[in-house]
Amino acid sequence: MTTKPTIYRCPNKCGDARYPQPKWTTQAGYDAHMAKCPKSPEAVAKKLAELQAIAAKAEADQLAAIARAKHKIGDLIHYVGYRVVKPTHVEKNGRLVRVRYEEVRRYYAATDRIVLIGFNGATFYNAGVYECDIHQTLEAAQKAADDKQSGHDEALKFAQECR
Repeated sequence: MTTKPTIYRCPNKCGDARYPQPKWTTQAGYDAHMAKCPKSPEAVAKKLAELQAIAAKAEADQLAAIARAKHKIGDLIHYVGYRVVKPTHVEKNGRLVRVRYEEVRRYYAATDRIVLIGFNGATFYNAGVYECDIHQTLEAAQKAADDKQSGHDEALKFAQECR
């Protein structure tokens, strides 16, 4: 009569749910796994503490960016933005089809009041107006928009010639 070997299973239910739960036949292998099991209470607590530290650092960065921002909430800004008038992909029969290599943009100048200051590596205002797009006057913003539009048109023409 042969005896079945002892099988060790992780009590933390680690492993992919699509596959059978991992098991070990030796005490040494089981102990080695338990020392580094990613679903152990100690590992979960450590990961949670790391995530909280990252979130606290991001919050501190956001507050520091708001404090050192050139413009404050309620200020009136003149900026350059763009709209995509012809995207690279359009939907046909329920799927996205590529119809052109580069998107066609139209640049414009606008005036707006700041209601939100954010930080994602760079300071931005409202919904994506970066400091490099802000100008002193609306006329300066309009001139910058015209310059950007001509540069974009030249880039599209050059890209078409290269094909």
